[in-house]
Amino acid sequence: MGSGRQERPPGSKVLLTTGHWPLFFIAWKDEERLRYTGQLARILAALLPDEPGLEGSISTVPGAFKTEVSSEDDARRMALLMLRQVAQLHRLRMETGKLLTLAIEPEPCCYIETTAEAIHFFQDHLCAPEALDALAKELNISRDAALQSIHDHLGLCYDACHMAIEYEEPVQALRDIAAAGIKVCKFQISSALRLTFRPGDGRARQLLTPFSESTYLHQVVERSPAGLVRYTDLPEALERADRAPASGPNRPVEWRVHFHVPIFLEEMKQFQTTQDYLVRLFDQIKQRSPCAYLEVETYTWDVLPAEYKTMNVADAIARELNWVRSQVES
Repeated sequence: MGSGRQERPPGSKVLLTTGHWPLFFIAWKDEERLRYTGQLARILAALLPDEPGLEGSISTVPGAFKTEVSSEDDARRMALLMLRQVAQLHRLRMETGKLLTLAIEPEPCCYIETTAEAIHFFQDHLCAPEALDALAKELNISRDAALQSIHDHLGLCYDACHMAIEYEEPVQALRDIAAAGIKVCKFQISSALRLTFRPGDGRARQLLTPFSESTYLHQVVERSPAGLVRYTDLPEALERADRAPASGPNRPVEWRVHFHVPIFLEEMKQFQTTQDYLVRLFDQIKQRSPCAYLEVETYTWDVLPAEYKTMNVADAIARELNWVRSQVES
């Protein structure tokens, strides 16, 4: 699983190669997204064991690419379709007894990419009075019941790789999400590449070129004393780094790259990973117990540079699961 894809913004429909997003990147502005997600929900309800307290979730795109949302009308349109999905999940629960949630997954360079943006979208659009009235009318329930249905069937997928790339600390992020009354439907346990270098020294190009492949989209978020700079894909970031002057008072910058790497690795030769973020996240999960569902989500085994393929995929996956178990049980 993963949000790996071969799309190039600002087009709204581009063929995917793999991942939990569908065969085409379809934003929540499109009825096709609602139709597709409704089909997934029916399938999941049929497959989900009939066990008390069990909850199924569907990870979904965080609205659209940022470049595709040009107005508040676009945001309201996405919220409307998501709430129509909530109505479907509400009815499905009445019909089957299965509780399913739609898990919005914030991701770099998308409309919802940070915790703050997720909270804003819930408060200003999904739970706005007119949205609650529309959902209440569709389901023939009270406004309070409509709000409860949103809490039951709509939440966030907390992708550790994405949040680490955005430099969001888990303590504050989870505190803010809880304070906003938003459900965490699942945690995706994943790790990203991390590199510190001086712009213009050629190090980024030298080290990251083997990771600049076309199967997946590899967003980059750069942190420097000036703040954060986001790049939609690794080639764009490398080109920008190449243009930086090789001399002068260039201060080191940190790049975090959306390339899922084995979660059991703290370092990868000349790279660091964001494994330390996962360790801090597990501390919060164990303290807060905000969600019972953990999903290990490394999907880039086939495109890892050859020098990092030190074991077969089955052994690597087993090692990841054992690493997660060690964190949970420590």
